[in-house]
Amino acid sequence: MIKTINKNGYNLHIIKTSKFKTVSLKLIFWNELKEDELTLRNMLTDNLLFSSSKYKDSREMSIKRQELYSASIFPSVYRNGTHVVTEFSLTCIEDKYTEKGNLENSIDFLFDCLNNPNVKDQAFDRKSFNITKDHIKTALENEKDNPGYYSYRRYKELIGNKKILIGSILGTIEDLEKIDETNLYEYYNQFFSNNHIDIFVVGNVDENEIESIISRNMKFKSTLKEYKQLNTDYEKQFSEDIEQSSFKQSRLLMGSSIKNLTDKEKRYTAIIYNIILGNSPNSKLFKSVREKKSYAYSISSSMNRLDGLFVISAGISSKNYEDTKDEIFKQINEMKKGNFSKKEIKNAKELSLSILKEINDDPYSMIEHYNNYLYNGADTIANAIKAIKSITKEDIIKVANKINIDTIYMLKEDENE
Repeated sequence: MIKTINKNGYNLHIIKTSKFKTVSLKLIFWNELKEDELTLRNMLTDNLLFSSSKYKDSREMSIKRQELYSASIFPSVYRNGTHVVTEFSLTCIEDKYTEKGNLENSIDFLFDCLNNPNVKDQAFDRKSFNITKDHIKTALENEKDNPGYYSYRRYKELIGNKKILIGSILGTIEDLEKIDETNLYEYYNQFFSNNHIDIFVVGNVDENEIESIISRNMKFKSTLKEYKQLNTDYEKQFSEDIEQSSFKQSRLLMGSSIKNLTDKEKRYTAIIYNIILGNSPNSKLFKSVREKKSYAYSISSSMNRLDGLFVISAGISSKNYEDTKDEIFKQINEMKKGNFSKKEIKNAKELSLSILKEINDDPYSMIEHYNNYLYNGADTIANAIKAIKSITKEDIIKVANKINIDTIYMLKEDENE
């Protein structure tokens, strides 16, 4: 059971459970995605947990975490539809298994990093700043050299939906070069007030105590931002593009808009369709394109409801381009005709249901689910299970006939290589 407490400028959600020996806390900051702020957001996130005013480098931070019985603290920045999300996560052992005060000390440590960054003369510490900057630069360069990432980026460019992030969630190297210790501190000073803030706590905790600890630590000023719709969609005319590259393997992407699907179809029926067609080791695409025909080194399909995208991705040799396309279209048409078995439906449902049932076995999965429930219209687990079980073959066929490939893109390998 979740208890939500609306505080001044943030929402506190407490999921009290004795299922775990740990307590997990997650601070979630989200706002509408602005591409020119992504690099700043990542730099700030990394700097806040790399060092602080009290713990001057990563070594001192690590020693403190060990003193807190190996408390785990980590950040993440990701896109959720049309929004960008920054999370700071903490996992520590419950006081019952350590000593009284360990939970409070662990929470204090996390908030101290956020409230008191490693700053001098209105600028972030140069040494820590340069280390995190190098890390992000390396990650951006690695993405550029990754054929899977590059091909998917080019595919999204061909779709032409400006609400879908085309580039990296890390930002750009060009924006990174513009950031210094001073303007990053300026960004820090307005970051908290410009984001919607939710705090989730999962564990066997005293609700009043947790509320008191959080309230004492919430020193930064914040305002609850208005929630706006996360999802988007698109439609376009059919296009087929081939791009020459220097990579050693070709990447083929074939996809469709899911704009015409109902909300229920996007949430449930399309998931079952996707598992049967290409999102499991027993899928039609895996068994036909990869195992039987040996046209692809790898192949899978994915459904992104928030972006309105269905995409099939395959690693192939360019000599198999036409054959791979033909076989993929064949399997898509088989789904439209209803040429899939009761066993395939049963297996797909069981896989989907097992994922739902495992949500309550992991604290961060519980947080993700409740967050989606609060802001993204997700069902309760019980209702989702009921909806999956009710899906019929006719429902899947109906969805299959709404999936029509509108974009084909191949990143072609260097044949001279």
